[in-house]
Amino acid sequence: MLPTYTHDILLLSPNKICVKYDFTKLYSSSQFVIVDMTAGEFSNMDKKEKRGRRNPKETANFLSWLCFGWTLPIFSKGVKRGLQISDLYDPLKANRSVGLGDRLEIFFVSPTREWNKELTKMEKHPNSKRQPSLAWALFRMFWVPFMLQGVLFVVLLLGLKIFEPICQRWIISYFDSGEKLMPQNEALLYVLTLTFLTLGIIFIDHHNTLRTQELGMCIRVACCSMIYRKLLRLHLTTVKNAAAGKVANLISNDVARFDDVLNYLHLVWIMPLQTILIAYVIWQSVGIATLAGVAAMIIQTLPVQSYLTHISAKLRSKIADRTDERVQIMSEMISGIQVVKMYAWEKPFELIVSRVRKLEIKLIAHSSYLRAALVGMIELTGRGTNYVTMITFVLMGHLLTAEIVFPVATLLNTLRVTCAAELPTAVTSAGEAAVSLRRITEFLLLDEVKGMECVERPVPEGLVKNNANNVTNVILKNEADVEMKSLLQNERKSVVKIEQTEDSGTEIVKNRTGDELRHEIGVELVNVAANWISDQLPPTLCEVSLKIKSKSLSVVAGPVGSGKSSLLHLLLGELSVGAGRVSFSSGSGSKKTRINSRDIRISYTSQVPWLFSASIRDNILFGQPYDEKRYQEVTRVCALVKDFEQLPQGDLSFVGERGASLSGGQKARVNLARAVYKDADLYLLDDPLSAVDAHVGRHLFEKCLKGFLNGKTRLLVTHQLQFLQHVDNIIFIDRGTVVLQGTYDEIADAGLHVLDFLKTEKTDENEEAQDRHEDNITEKTTHTAATDIFEPIEPSESIEESEKLSDEKVATGIISTGIYKSYFLAGGNIYRLQSNDSIANEEAKSNWFNEDGLLRTDVAIQVCTALFIASIFFLMLRGFLFMRTCMNASCNIHNSMFSNLLCAPMRFFNTNPAGRILNRFSKDVGAMDEFLPKAMLEALQIFFAIIGIFCIVIFFIPLAIVPVIIISGVLYLVTITTLKTAQSIKRLEGIAKSPVFSHVGSTLDGLTTVRSSGAKIIDMLRQEFDLRQDLHTGAWYMTIATSTAFGFALDMLACFFTSFVCFSLILLDDGNFLSGSAGLVITQCLLMTSTLQFGVKKFAMVVSQMTSVERILHYTDLPKEGPFITDKPPPSTWPSKGDLVFNRVSMRYADDKPPVLKDVSMNIKPGWKVGIVGRTGAGKSSLISALFRLTGDGLEGDIFLDGIDTKTIGLQELRPRISIIPQEPILFSASLRYNLDPFDEYSDSELWDSLREVELGDSVSSLDFQVDEGGANFSVGQRQLICLARAILRNNRLLVLDEATANIDRSTDALIQSTVRRRFSDCTVLTIAHRLNTVMDNDRVLVMDGGCIVEFGPPNLLLENPNGVFTQMLKQTSKRTSENPS
Repeated sequence: MLPTYTHDILLLSPNKICVKYDFTKLYSSSQFVIVDMTAGEFSNMDKKEKRGRRNPKETANFLSWLCFGWTLPIFSKGVKRGLQISDLYDPLKANRSVGLGDRLEIFFVSPTREWNKELTKMEKHPNSKRQPSLAWALFRMFWVPFMLQGVLFVVLLLGLKIFEPICQRWIISYFDSGEKLMPQNEALLYVLTLTFLTLGIIFIDHHNTLRTQELGMCIRVACCSMIYRKLLRLHLTTVKNAAAGKVANLISNDVARFDDVLNYLHLVWIMPLQTILIAYVIWQSVGIATLAGVAAMIIQTLPVQSYLTHISAKLRSKIADRTDERVQIMSEMISGIQVVKMYAWEKPFELIVSRVRKLEIKLIAHSSYLRAALVGMIELTGRGTNYVTMITFVLMGHLLTAEIVFPVATLLNTLRVTCAAELPTAVTSAGEAAVSLRRITEFLLLDEVKGMECVERPVPEGLVKNNANNVTNVILKNEADVEMKSLLQNERKSVVKIEQTEDSGTEIVKNRTGDELRHEIGVELVNVAANWISDQLPPTLCEVSLKIKSKSLSVVAGPVGSGKSSLLHLLLGELSVGAGRVSFSSGSGSKKTRINSRDIRISYTSQVPWLFSASIRDNILFGQPYDEKRYQEVTRVCALVKDFEQLPQGDLSFVGERGASLSGGQKARVNLARAVYKDADLYLLDDPLSAVDAHVGRHLFEKCLKGFLNGKTRLLVTHQLQFLQHVDNIIFIDRGTVVLQGTYDEIADAGLHVLDFLKTEKTDENEEAQDRHEDNITEKTTHTAATDIFEPIEPSESIEESEKLSDEKVATGIISTGIYKSYFLAGGNIYRLQSNDSIANEEAKSNWFNEDGLLRTDVAIQVCTALFIASIFFLMLRGFLFMRTCMNASCNIHNSMFSNLLCAPMRFFNTNPAGRILNRFSKDVGAMDEFLPKAMLEALQIFFAIIGIFCIVIFFIPLAIVPVIIISGVLYLVTITTLKTAQSIKRLEGIAKSPVFSHVGSTLDGLTTVRSSGAKIIDMLRQEFDLRQDLHTGAWYMTIATSTAFGFALDMLACFFTSFVCFSLILLDDGNFLSGSAGLVITQCLLMTSTLQFGVKKFAMVVSQMTSVERILHYTDLPKEGPFITDKPPPSTWPSKGDLVFNRVSMRYADDKPPVLKDVSMNIKPGWKVGIVGRTGAGKSSLISALFRLTGDGLEGDIFLDGIDTKTIGLQELRPRISIIPQEPILFSASLRYNLDPFDEYSDSELWDSLREVELGDSVSSLDFQVDEGGANFSVGQRQLICLARAILRNNRLLVLDEATANIDRSTDALIQSTVRRRFSDCTVLTIAHRLNTVMDNDRVLVMDGGCIVEFGPPNLLLENPNGVFTQMLKQTSKRTSENPS
């Protein structure tokens, strides 16, 4: 009996009650999922604990809520020890992903869901050009809280902000020269009023800011949830338009535009009202000169800045497209990194990424220059408007006084902030958000899988066509409007009543549920045509007619690209039916009931094994309830028992990213076990036997497919034609058409030409003798060949996993100055130009307005004009130079990170999830490119402005130096304390985002498997995504809450300072204090109220964004392979012979892991053909890794190729000289030409010759034919032939075949073998064997076991030893082969 590994794990139910459950009961209910989402793609399988934490805001009292006191515990923890993932709070109930997604989703049909309303409108008006509006759906969803925030904005901007300068004028009038007309007590009352006004502004502003940011966050969360749910329904033909890179960009950069857009959106309608009201108040002071100032403000704001923001929005759209392209290339490269390294394609990838990045950074630079211009204009607008107003007033013959100038300046500054700063930001943010909404909408409108209704409809006259069996072709109705609604239905539907037909004899059966029809499913296809690409000729499937009886085992066979997998996708509903009838029925004989496809439980196993980062057990269960007896039986019939024995922690061993810690055969058997464990009505198995060796394949066929699944309807795609005699039905497909169907005897009796092919294949039945590629696992124990693979074992009771993905490193403490230094050094220069002319400008105005001023009116006008012109020049110059430095830094740091990533060893990619790496190249690079430069420029600008204010106050009130020092000290302490917490939260926020990317990427990889697993699994993954989003939401809400609390504290300090200054001016006034000086001081202090917190928050934002730079710089110092080139490279003709010598070679994948190769020594002569065989974990593929030096420092000993030690030459000098055809063919989304020859070394004729050699010359029309992601528009066999074409082009003297024919049919296998023998007849060829007929004619056979060579010699000599390992392996497989090896 296979023992059960158990331990307690902490689960969180939907109502957030923490309960401990035994792991074996985890899947007894899909309502329970693990909360920790920091490791692995599907972390509900993880064993880490995380206790749910209620957000303290929910329990805060009124005073704590008002003053943000509920954030103090967060700051306390951040200061004492730094924050960890376990410190994150749960999101507020209204902010949870599941609720927000449910309100927007299109997955359920409900009149209350907003996006569905938009889709309904489109369906009602199909001819309308209007597309569904995601923006309108979001507005209907959030308009109530959004408008409530608008009311607060009105109170703030049209009330308090305008009354504040009026109160300021009253205070300044106290300092009028001559007789004091205002008593001191009245002036003190006005100061107290000003203080309360300032406090009101502070409270409303910060609470409003937090709430609007929270609403923006909710919009982002809702959109992300919709994107993922859409992803689960995407049609396979549109998946290439939703590649992992593009989806990652949508859920990182695009949705990030929603976080801040609501902060300023109300200003679009409030700004005109505020302008009118402020103009009225100013008119009372300066009369008609108001028109000049307001006109100057509007001219600078609306035409100029509107145009710039329009250009910025266009640039944003172009930038997003370039970023999509770059991230997509990165995603493909990370997925196929081992192939990239073995082909030595680092340079081509570096060139193509550099080219795309150069175009991207060029657009970003233009956008950044526009931002710099906008930032400069914000400051110039205030100065320019004030300048024009006052000069006009003076030139009209009026006398300026402090009571007029400074209140008017404050009002104009309020208008400047709205018109010049916040309104353009609102327009820019709205434009960028509109671009993001458009991109998301385009994604949401991509084609989806369509449900099929088994409903016959009359065929128009002239369209009826009879097939060979006189079965009428009936057009199938595609249910285009259903959109897979039934996928998430919890209850199984009743079977729909249908009429009895003459040809089928189907009987009417009422009210029979799906449960009553289990295991009796039959399938019939009548003249079915289907196409992956619309209007493509010939179609993928054409005139397909076949019958599959219930409880039968049917086999689909055919050559590469014939449409076998497409047939399975048709039955799954992944491929839409263009014409014909697909029907499912229950029962046998005359009592057949036609049922709907969605009422059938289908289990599917993909041709390419799909595993996610979790334990093996989790991969097998995949959300199904744990049944110990069934689980043990499934693992036995799937030949996994021995593998559990080899792994230190048995079935609880962690498989890593895409199953990285398992071999190809193990992944295939786990993939099969997942499909078999599910109790289904119809099993669709896409070539699961090709990925295992012959005796394991026979075991799987006999014990699993015919034994365990006996009584179920099974459709098996396979190239293992030796099993055809033992199946109930054979379906042979060629070029998308069913050529033959029947039992083996019926086909034999038919005497058709295809029978010759089948018989030829049958003669190879006993030549299946060798294990599949099963030694990629990085740690396995040695075992003997005689061990029975079915022997029950007792794995370790330990629950520690064998090899987990490494945890993402979290930096602690304040970001070091070294990060800033590295950033600016990467920019090429450190620009410190800062214009301080504003201080001189304000000082000049102060002297002008004092009665005893130093300047005459005409001189004062000239001085102010000169200073104004100088400020324009220096502000613009500062902005452009600073942005140029930042762009250089972004470009250089990205290039450094990418080049370091290419140089990283394979172990780095095996221990770091693709989502984690992709996060650096999407979210972190996006923050460094676009958010950091603008925040840093604004922070520096405000920093110098605050210094100027302090200098002015101290100049006029020397005693103010005391509060300035106190406030500066408190400000420093608060800032340092807050920044430490803010950095911790920002780091956690970055880490919490990575699992979201990993989850999306893993879902895309296994999309067909996920959908075929049923509604519960889809719902489980959706809940998983929502929980990962909630984790990130918790981190993000902490970010904005602590930032708001920090700003609130700073504004309170500024309010205290302003009150102190005002009270000091009045209480210390001896009658000599001039009104101009008093007005200047008070005005500057009022400016500091909002400026201080804004500036420090910008500084905090800079520090937070520098966390992204820190994370990127971490990837610029990765462990490296190498060297890549040497001073003494080998000759260009090397290797000229192919002489290969291994001298005491040992290898381990990590220092703490056991060796996978042990003292291997052998001599392979030039031109030898060597077959490498061995059982699981024998070290076959490790031998290839050693040859290509993929393990870095873990390799010991010497490998000589034509007398040159491979360690003495560079990797770029070694790897291109060895050709390899890998087991898993990797193609990239580029042209076919690029996939064959990325270096542009060969002519077109040479490329065409290589394609013709592998019989692909007629399959493509042009070398510029675009290859989809992963080569999706080629079959697996065709991809392998393209890899062979690569090897033919290189024409090296050493060729390695890493089980290259494992997943292809016999004819393609024969084509590859004959091509290799012909084109590489005088080359040295190393073949990791899958079928013994591929190595029996080799010059030598190398038998490996446990990382050691146990036999090496000619195959006929090895067979002379009856007790030899090679002979025993043959005997275990087939007596006939051992007796007749030739």
